Amino acid sequence: MDPVVRNALRLGAFQIRFLTRIPGFAAVNEVVEMVKVGQPAKVSGFVNAVLRDLIRSPQSEIIPDETADPVNYLAITTSNPNWLVAHFISELGQTEAAALLTANNLQAPITIRVNTRRIARNKLAAILSDLAEKVEPGQFLPDALHVYSPIQPLEETPMFRAGLFLIQDEASQLVGHLAAPDKGQMVLDICAGAGIKATYLAQHAGDEAIVVAVDIHRGRLAELRQNAKRLGAKSIVAIAADAVAPPFGVQVKFDRILLDAPCSGLGVIRRRPDVKWNKTASDLTRLPALQSRFLESVAPYLKPGGRLIYATCTLNQAENQQVIHEFVKGHPNYRIIPVTQILSSTCSKLTSREGLLVTVTHHHGIDTFFAAVLTRHE
Repeated sequence: MDPVVRNALRLGAFQIRFLTRIPGFAAVNEVVEMVKVGQPAKVSGFVNAVLRDLIRSPQSEIIPDETADPVNYLAITTSNPNWLVAHFISELGQTEAAALLTANNLQAPITIRVNTRRIARNKLAAILSDLAEKVEPGQFLPDALHVYSPIQPLEETPMFRAGLFLIQDEASQLVGHLAAPDKGQMVLDICAGAGIKATYLAQHAGDEAIVVAVDIHRGRLAELRQNAKRLGAKSIVAIAADAVAPPFGVQVKFDRILLDAPCSGLGVIRRRPDVKWNKTASDLTRLPALQSRFLESVAPYLKPGGRLIYATCTLNQAENQQVIHEFVKGHPNYRIIPVTQILSSTCSKLTSREGLLVTVTHHHGIDTFFAAVLTRHE
């Protein structure tokens, strides 16, 4: 079927099924007139027949029964692939999965991380309030602001160009906050990407730590250098290397290691809806082995008493809890530090019984993330 015709049918079906202010016959007429332009005459007749049949068909014939077939019901009503719906149900149960799938279809707020080395949060909030409908402090961290309905893209503002902030969800900020390096410490960000978290690590230490940012993709490291320059983070050293084979001798040790592991990305679907169509169920079983290899590779570089943060932006126990449990089981000289020992009491609801960081969008209003803090003893 011609993509133009297919999309016209989708548009008409959406109007008929989900929009209450447009009568069905009007929706059909608009779509039919649209496809008459540049299409053979028989196409408009086909579109007319399909959409008018949709008007006559009871919704129950199209949408499965929620009780009898919850996977297909949620897949259709929330526009998600069946495998993802089934996975979320297995992780959370049907009711919670439905709430998360619905939350992922809502527009995510714009959250920024204030560069407090250059400006106080309240001062930046006051400046941005003239450019947005509303500006509110974050729920969990002192560096976060939520900006609602800005009149222009925030990346185009003078404040952004001046390095006063960086766009980063609060869940992602929490991961950097777990490392919280001190001045003079050695810090390793092993899958640094564009340096979103590396620059936060530098900020935490007043730009007086040594932050080694490693990524295999040179293009991402170029973005990292640009971000670091804009934010005034001079303590970052960017290195192109594979996380499976870090370019250090065994004698090199770090006070803090952040492994923001490549993952299935199921926790950021509301920001990147393409994830649910670009990923497959096989990714959920393929990635844990790679994540475990990364963890095995970087763990020896942790100083005794230091912190290693393992984090993902996904909801999948195989990539999260199981990776950590298997690592600790095989390495008795590493143990989990409860995140409650690091985060403030305002973050208590983000903590699992095992002391792991688990954020879930429909409960906490931030992206769905996982993080564990490990320490090493002799």
